[in-house]
Amino acid sequence: MWFGTRDGLDRYDGYTFRHSRSKPFNENSLPNNVVLSLVEDPWGLIWIGTDGGGLCAYDRTQDTYTHFHHDPANTQSLGGGSVSTLVIDSARTLWIGTSGGGLSRLDLCAYHNPSLPARERARFSTVTTRGADGKRLSSDEVLGLYVNSDASIWATLSTGNFDRIDIRSGAVRTYWWAPDGYRTDGRPVTRSRGLRFCFLPMVSHGFIFGDKAQVFEYRSNDDRIHNVGALHTPRVDGVRAVI
Repeated sequence: MWFGTRDGLDRYDGYTFRHSRSKPFNENSLPNNVVLSLVEDPWGLIWIGTDGGGLCAYDRTQDTYTHFHHDPANTQSLGGGSVSTLVIDSARTLWIGTSGGGLSRLDLCAYHNPSLPARERARFSTVTTRGADGKRLSSDEVLGLYVNSDASIWATLSTGNFDRIDIRSGAVRTYWWAPDGYRTDGRPVTRSRGLRFCFLPMVSHGFIFGDKAQVFEYRSNDDRIHNVGALHTPRVDGVRAVI
C-alpha cells in the first residue's frame, strides 16, 4: 500500500512502513515532499503528483525516481508544476490534472517502449483554456478526474463546473451549474464547492458522485447532471466514500 502525505511518500508492506522524502540536489528522490496524487500503471510504475515539484515515476524494482517538470519553452513538457490528480484510461494513457497548467496526457505504451528514443517516450500533450474552439478547458485549475465508460474524461474544476473530454476526438463540453444540477446550457457561476469526490459508475446510464454538500447523478440519456439531494450531515465535510 502506498500513501501520499504532506511529508513524503509512505509504503506499507503489511509489516512495516518505509518513508521516502525529497533530498535536495538528489534527482533520485521525490521532487517535492507534498504528494497530492498517486496511481500505479500496468507496468508497475508508481506515478506521483506533487505540489510544485511536478510529476515523477517511481520504479520499485530499481528504487529509482524519474522527474518530469513544466518547461515553458517546451510545448511537449508537463503542463504545470503542481499535479493535483492522476488517472489512467483503458488505452493506457496517463491523464494529469494540474493546478494552473490544464490537463496533460502521456502515452504509457510509448513511454514503456524501449525501442523508442528517450526524448520520444516522454512527450506530453496538454489541453488548456487557450486551446482551439471546442477543444479548450473552461479552467486550467483541474481538481479531480474520472474516466467514464463512454471513452470520456470528466474534469472537476476550481470554478465549480465540469469539463467532459472526448478521449478520441479531444472535443470538450462544459457543464455549468443550473438550479437542478449541471448542464451544457447552464450559466457560468463560480461556486465555492469546487472539489468533487467519489464517482460511482452506473452500468446502464452514467454515474453518481458527491461533492462537499450534495449528491449528483449524470444521466447519459439527457446528457445532464441532476441534483439528487443535499447531504444530511452536521458539517459540510462532503462525501468521502461510496459503494
